[in-house]
Amino acid sequence: MDDRPPTSQKSPYQASAKAAIEDIASLLAERPIRLAASIIDGLVLGLVNFSIQYVPALFGARIFNDIAWIIEHPFLFVILNLVYGIVIFTIINFPLLCKNGQTVGKYACKIKIVRTDHSPADVDRIVFYRYLPIWIAMSVLSIWMLSNTPPPDKPFIPTLTDFIPLFLALILMAGNYLLIFRKSRKCLHDDIADTIVIKA
Repeated sequence: MDDRPPTSQKSPYQASAKAAIEDIASLLAERPIRLAASIIDGLVLGLVNFSIQYVPALFGARIFNDIAWIIEHPFLFVILNLVYGIVIFTIINFPLLCKNGQTVGKYACKIKIVRTDHSPADVDRIVFYRYLPIWIAMSVLSIWMLSNTPPPDKPFIPTLTDFIPLFLALILMAGNYLLIFRKSRKCLHDDIADTIVIKA
């Protein structure tokens, strides 16, 4: 008689479920690749932003770079920048977003944005659900910070409370991107928009 205890056997369903999870994980974009794509997008947008906002200042046009005007009209300045950013981001990336859920950076790095069920993510979802909530939150913090800033001709001795919006902005940005270290590799904006980033 065999007195050995019965060995546990894995269900074929468990094995297939594990294999499916591993397959999905293998499709997710690697974290360094996503970072590289974000850097490329930032450089592209930064270059366009500089050319449109600051080059005209060389010819006497002073709107977005007039410090006194910015401090006097913080809400208008931030709203104009927000709308401007949405428009420029969409114009630059619209063809790639429509075709394959990609920005310029993601196209260069061969990754793309899809829904969590791997169905295509449309442009509206990517712009207004994935990016816009974070942009709005940062804009509110910018308005708060500018509202506490005195005109350039007045002395400014900052207190700890003046740094609160800056600290909150740093926490928001860090929290958004640090969440990528979860198994799902989803940032906060991915959770909001129900998206993931996979290999193209």
